[in-house]
Amino acid sequence: MIRGLRLSNGRAAAIGWTLLLGPVATAAYALTWEGNRVLWIIAAVLTSAALFLLTLGYSWVIVGSRVRVEPNESLRIAIMEERASHDDVRIIDVLVTQCLSVRWFVQKMADRGKDVRLLVHDPDLAADSAQRAKCIQSMYDVITSLSPQALSRLTVYAYKFTPSVRALVLRDARETPLYASVGWYSHLETGVGGSRYPAILFGAQGESERALMKFVDDEVKAKRATGRVLSAEDIIHLFKSSKPSNGGTLQGRR
Repeated sequence: MIRGLRLSNGRAAAIGWTLLLGPVATAAYALTWEGNRVLWIIAAVLTSAALFLLTLGYSWVIVGSRVRVEPNESLRIAIMEERASHDDVRIIDVLVTQCLSVRWFVQKMADRGKDVRLLVHDPDLAADSAQRAKCIQSMYDVITSLSPQALSRLTVYAYKFTPSVRALVLRDARETPLYASVGWYSHLETGVGGSRYPAILFGAQGESERALMKFVDDEVKAKRATGRVLSAEDIIHLFKSSKPSNGGTLQGRR
């Protein structure tokens, strides 16, 4: 875990003004108590600390903003599941190439009453037929595992950009991002890979975290804005059309 070494301007100012209340109150009390030197010393110390925070302290006062680097994919999902269980999380964006590695997460979140927006790379733009089949199969597995109520909370977007990052973004009811996980892809000869590479997890409290969150938010919005929405019927049709004509019967995986 990497701990931030900077205090945001707003946080420093808030602490500084709070400290100023101490010196003012202490000085007023000291004047009514025969100018007690101890109280004046306390007032001087608190005033100095407050002025430091209000002027020079923005750049290097240590306070614990956090960005967590997590290489373990299962642990990342577990952390995001725990965060998503909070009542303030209402909307979840899942940005991936295929939903193969996140299908259980998507299913759990929809079953728990969260609105899930799944963004996948358009299977029609896959590098080869095998990648296309995997993407369609993974989407089919998700939609056929959900109850009608949970399925109504899932929206699938097929975006057309070449993917650069994978991300999970937890949002409140107003779509404000609260917490996220983001990782980068590698472009391989056989397509895009990297779902098992390390990713970072972070909130949106500190200045650096907010900048990172904005980047991730912009990536998700760009993919969503240009993506075509795939209904459950569309995905089932894609799945059936991707199978050989002499294939066996189709069965939902519940």
